[in-house]
Amino acid sequence: MESRIRQNYCPDCERAINRLINQEYYTSYVYLAMSFFFERDDVALKHFARFFHGMSEAERRAAEELIDYQKRRGGRMYLQSVEKPAQSEWQNGLEALQCALQLQKSLNQSLQELHHLAADRNDPQFFSERRHRCRDGPTDLRGLNSTRVNCANELCACEGWCRFESTFSPRGTRRAEKEKVGGKIEGEVLFFLLPSP
Repeated sequence: MESRIRQNYCPDCERAINRLINQEYYTSYVYLAMSFFFERDDVALKHFARFFHGMSEAERRAAEELIDYQKRRGGRMYLQSVEKPAQSEWQNGLEALQCALQLQKSLNQSLQELHHLAADRNDPQFFSERRHRCRDGPTDLRGLNSTRVNCANELCACEGWCRFESTFSPRGTRRAEKEKVGGKIEGEVLFFLLPSP
């Protein structure tokens, strides 16, 4: 039965948003696995754990925003099975960040395809409501890639343990937490400690 409030909502866009909801939940699930991995007692990298937990929460919230959008448009949500993450262990933080970057690129590609589909179907309501979300994609990619590059540079430059800073935080989360390091408060940055490869 079709919704009474549905108006000019293309079924192709509705299906694409349902696929994107599933993709957001999958990405959240992978980030949750990363968070758990880095919080294990034999890994114990709490800052990576906290970072990926924030990423997981941000993707879950993004999926819920899409669900709310479906309701507002009079669409129907068809939940699909969320795939198990392809891996549950990573060699180091750099590998996890590279995996996260690929996940974000995949999400960004899906958002671009949805954007083009809505344009082809002449859906102005989509653009007025989802414009901010489409703008966030490239920002997330730039921030995540900067974090990955900083991590890679520090791992190449140091032996043993190293420290690098990232001012990137996943969309929808606080910029960062203040950390007490060496008796003084460092600014709004995240600190990660990684064993060198």
